[in-house]
Amino acid sequence: VYMVDDIVVLINSVPIARQHGYLKAIKFATDDTFRGNKNYSSKIEVIGGKDVFIIDQISEGLKLYRFFTANNSEDFVVTGFVQYKLGDETKARTVLEDLIKGLKFE
Repeated sequence: VYMVDDIVVLINSVPIARQHGYLKAIKFATDDTFRGNKNYSSKIEVIGGKDVFIIDQISEGLKLYRFFTANNSEDFVVTGFVQYKLGDETKARTVLEDLIKGLKFE
């Protein structure tokens, strides 16, 4: 867990059972869970050459970017969130992108 100004950042990494299409499967399940919730959106995008599943949501008055990214063999995942106050979207997005760009899978 880290603090960047008033932004909370949590990062976790774990090995997983190899699963082809991991990010798409997680997106499908999460989108189904939050269907109809106006405080939720998600997408898979490329940041720093990595596919990243990003959830953008409001929870208890705070904004969150939750993220998931996996290595090329899809047997190791890095996940976490960037929590910030409403109005700090640009700063929080920069923190998220810098974090993802700095990840190295070996």
